[in-house]
Amino acid sequence: MGREKYTIVKASLIAVVWGIMVWLGGVGITVPPFAFAAEEDKRSQDEHRETTLGTITVTATKTEVDPETVPFSSWSVERETLDTQPSFFMNNVGEIIRDLPGVHVAQYYPWGPPWIHLRGTGYFIGRTVYLIDGLPVWSFLSTTLNPHDVGRADVLLGPSSALYGANASGGAVNFITREGQRDMGATAEMAYGERNTFRPHVHVGDQVGNWRYYLSYSGDYSDGYHMKPVDEMVRLWKLGKKQYLTDASLDTNDYKHSFVAGKVNWENDNGTKAWLALNYVNRYLDGGQPHFILNDHGDQVITTAHIESPLTSYAKVKLSSAYQYYDHPQQYTGGLSLDSGGNLALDSSIFYRRTWEVTRYPIEGQVDIYPFEHNILTVGTFFCREEEYRRDDYAKTGKRLLYNVTTDQSAFYLQDQIFLLDKKLSIVGGIR
Repeated sequence: MGREKYTIVKASLIAVVWGIMVWLGGVGITVPPFAFAAEEDKRSQDEHRETTLGTITVTATKTEVDPETVPFSSWSVERETLDTQPSFFMNNVGEIIRDLPGVHVAQYYPWGPPWIHLRGTGYFIGRTVYLIDGLPVWSFLSTTLNPHDVGRADVLLGPSSALYGANASGGAVNFITREGQRDMGATAEMAYGERNTFRPHVHVGDQVGNWRYYLSYSGDYSDGYHMKPVDEMVRLWKLGKKQYLTDASLDTNDYKHSFVAGKVNWENDNGTKAWLALNYVNRYLDGGQPHFILNDHGDQVITTAHIESPLTSYAKVKLSSAYQYYDHPQQYTGGLSLDSGGNLALDSSIFYRRTWEVTRYPIEGQVDIYPFEHNILTVGTFFCREEEYRRDDYAKTGKRLLYNVTTDQSAFYLQDQIFLLDKKLSIVGGIR
């Protein structure tokens, strides 16, 4: 590999880096259970590792390493496992990881995203980072993915996930979009369930030379259910919580979700690879009252591009960027209330219409440096611009409320991973 000629400069650099990371960041150490196995067991384990060299992880350490060398609590759900699961009642990506240790998933389906709580930290928006193909997304944008279009889901628990941002104290969840494989072919299926729920799905994929492709369509159409039963909302009204009755469900909240996904991958013999992924959904959700619409055919789009290439045998450079768009138009009415006699009263006139859009432009650059044979030094930078626009137009008064804000986020991170004792011992430290 050309790494035998070590220099004092390299050694000094590593010493300084580790000094900084121990002071500011965190250090993880792992000793796999086979570290002190007998020679016969060692041979059988070596044979096992030879059959699993293709298994890598990038979520836990932001670099490609064998999962057995990761000194953090992390879990992965592969596509093979997902294919054996039935169609989820809560048809979003939260159900994919529900059964993993340290993971609790709550739902407000079909309105919002899965509430993924890691390590019991609660408050999913502030303590769990949602990632799609390695780049962070706003939690509501996770509903852009259909479970059919997820190739793998990685869950990283604990403070080691701080490399992904300040709000990752509970952990990080990375949904890797599905890719085409050789001889994948075409598949068509239809699921039907109670409440007149239809879920069609079609996908096609293959590998041609250095290229791989995947295309899919999925639907989720249902008469829905009473998201906010009137009887329960009346009970809350009488307990002083009057705000819940206004949008109670007189009728079922029917919904219509149409998903389209695609991904193209390219890789040459030198290790240079690139891919482009697109995930799109159009969402409609009825409010359960006349003229009340919770989501009036809002569009959501996530387009992600990635390229990486080795720079000789000493380094690899990676660049990822994305366009993320969330559109959520709504229409509200006067809604339900109780009159002086305790009887339900419905005002179905349009109260106001809401335009709500969120656009994000994340970009991340990373360099993996191999100063020694058993050492990976990762240096990266991240930037994201988020634009949120919200406008409420009141039908009767003509009044308009406007909210428009732009937020810029930037970060720099540094990580060092050292493998010792023939990779039986791994030490990782990092700061962000």
